[in-house]
Amino acid sequence: MLEMLVIKAKDVDSDKLADYAVLVPDIEKALSLTESIVQDVDAAEGTDNDSIRSGSVPAPMTIQVGSEVAYRLRRKGEEDWIQCVITRVFSETAKYRYEVQDPEPEETLDKVPTYKATAKDVILIAPPGTDLPNYEPGTPVLARYPETTTFYRGEVSSMPSPHTCLIIFEGEDDAGKETEVERRLVLPLDD
Repeated sequence: MLEMLVIKAKDVDSDKLADYAVLVPDIEKALSLTESIVQDVDAAEGTDNDSIRSGSVPAPMTIQVGSEVAYRLRRKGEEDWIQCVITRVFSETAKYRYEVQDPEPEETLDKVPTYKATAKDVILIAPPGTDLPNYEPGTPVLARYPETTTFYRGEVSSMPSPHTCLIIFEGEDDAGKETEVERRLVLPLDD
């Protein structure tokens, strides 16, 4: 028989209380799970309640207003990944979770465009100075091409230091050309 454990917790996005239900095999498991959740909440409170897990940033971090992200811009059957800043965070239940803005829009535009993004369309970029895990050579990644705000597919060639990666970009004119990219601007590629 399964027992239902209902937990009342604060939703991080809306700051409102919400009920979360979990089915567990028996009451002992329910009590154990409750203790575990309380410990996790206590631990999270020590980190300002910011917790997201991603290959690009170490826990604890969340996407919030002002966060830098790579945003998948889809238009006319094509998609590009561009560096953006989060300008608004919507409810977790909303179709679109974030509003993003290109920090360096084209000069020909009168107004800086904003875009609505789903959680699948953004990848958090770690703040400068963040210690990040190393990539193994051959790892497929999205990396920001130097002197642009656009991310392209590539492969890690090596990591000469903890804060830089040598990337071989797909479609590069010079086959095998290695380009140095700041580590925080090299993101995991989940296809």
